Amino acid sequence: GGTLGVTGVSTLSDNIVFDASSKGVHLGVTSATASNLLDDYEEGSYDVNVTCGASGSITLNTSFNSAAYTKIGRSVHVCGLISASSVSSPAGFFALSLPFTPSNASERIADSVVPVYVTGVASAFVRDFVGTINENDARIFVQLGDNTSAINDSAQEIQASTNILFSATYITG
Repeated sequence: GGTLGVTGVSTLSDNIVFDASSKGVHLGVTSATASNLLDDYEEGSYDVNVTCGASGSITLNTSFNSAAYTKIGRSVHVCGLISASSVSSPAGFFALSLPFTPSNASERIADSVVPVYVTGVASAFVRDFVGTINENDARIFVQLGDNTSAINDSAQEIQASTNILFSATYITG
């Protein structure tokens, strides 16, 4: 082993553990710079909630209602496959919950586009579903695209056994 550049440490044979939870590692710099501090890493799963933009409800199959996430610093990646078990007059867009709230930044720089693959729908084309994340709102908004824009009528396409597969990366605060 060589020198790690940490006072009093010349080799590393185990994990690094800090004496306080607010500590981290400054990457790519030779002095402490706040923008280069990696002080958060987390991975896990969460139960996804589905809401309808106008009215009604979508209930998920409890065997297919979770998604995985990895959070590294302020970057979050989520993915999963969820399945509807029943619906009650869903209308408007539908939205999927996120584990962390996206950043509230200037000029909407924290907005993201989300690939969604929705199958077993009432009548829409699979290719027409469009997902977005808006800053400061912990949801993936799913709309239907027409020839020129996204329309808030995706929820009424969901029925029992509809599957929704998604993958998103976004910035949190």
